[in-house]
Amino acid sequence: MASNNLILRWWRQLRFDVPRMREHAPSRGRVGVVVLSIATVAGVVVLIFGPMGWFEHRYGGGWWGIGTVVLMYALALTVRRWMKRRNETTTLSLARATAPSQREGMLARRKIVATMVSRAAREVGLHAGVATDAPVGAVRAAQLQRLRAEGLWESVPTSLQAMLAAPEGSWNTETTGRVLVHLEVIVVLNWILKESYELPSLSRGGAVDGEMLREALIGKADRGSYLRTEAEIARQEGPTRVYLARLQNELVKRGATEGEVDEEMEKYAGQYMMYAASVGEAEVVAEDLPLKGGLIRDAPTADLLHLRGVAAVRMVTLAATRDVLMGLGLERMDEVVEGIIDVNTLIFYATI
Repeated sequence: MASNNLILRWWRQLRFDVPRMREHAPSRGRVGVVVLSIATVAGVVVLIFGPMGWFEHRYGGGWWGIGTVVLMYALALTVRRWMKRRNETTTLSLARATAPSQREGMLARRKIVATMVSRAAREVGLHAGVATDAPVGAVRAAQLQRLRAEGLWESVPTSLQAMLAAPEGSWNTETTGRVLVHLEVIVVLNWILKESYELPSLSRGGAVDGEMLREALIGKADRGSYLRTEAEIARQEGPTRVYLARLQNELVKRGATEGEVDEEMEKYAGQYMMYAASVGEAEVVAEDLPLKGGLIRDAPTADLLHLRGVAAVRMVTLAATRDVLMGLGLERMDEVVEGIIDVNTLIFYATI
């Protein structure tokens, strides 16, 4: 989720609402609240620090004295913030000193998923006729060789082995799409492994990060020792579940998927908004949950179907990694990897 920095929250709220002010009354109201909040904070700062600045200017060396005090405060706040983050990290790390097998198991499964997603990206390029430097078959051969050299081939489910061994260009569009959705497994595992500071909001729409995929595929040297805690993972599961339910309800209403609208889950959308506001996701507005700078209710059906798959993958991956941390083994992680070929099953298990 996004940062809880107040100035950053104001900026994001203004960036979201200002372009909509002319046609949207709630946006005008929110912009007014932000402007009033900024004016109030500025007034409080002047009332508190104005007399201090006047005293320092008159009796403490003029502008040089004021500059010295400001610099001291800035250094003190910087050191305090650094120490706070370090202490929080140390506390969380001591709470969960993970066994090497847990971390290595997650890294191995991340590489298998990254290989599948990379192959899917290759298939997209071949079907689209995008020219590449590598001849047809070269990427497939390199991937198989890498998995065997690193001792991971035997860990790849049999069904996925067949897909990786199939000739390049033989995957159909449906299979390719199902695999690409699982880039979200890498997103979640990067966060679990503390290689990323925060878990990106689902409102980004499952955006593809080619550099992240490349690093997961190559497998840079891992010097980490700790994983996220069960509590950190649990805090992400609730909002993910609500987001997934909102997407499912919208798709049911549009007739794009089977099922019934879950009226109870509509109420929980407010819980997601409160959670998102508490972590600084100012894009959340009262009307609906956000998606790519807009709202879920206004998004194209194709985007909603894709994001539902992404949210389902996130949901089951979070649950699987929590099981690992609780000492229940890596079986659930293996189910996530095998689920690459059956996103619909993942969606079912994520929504029950």
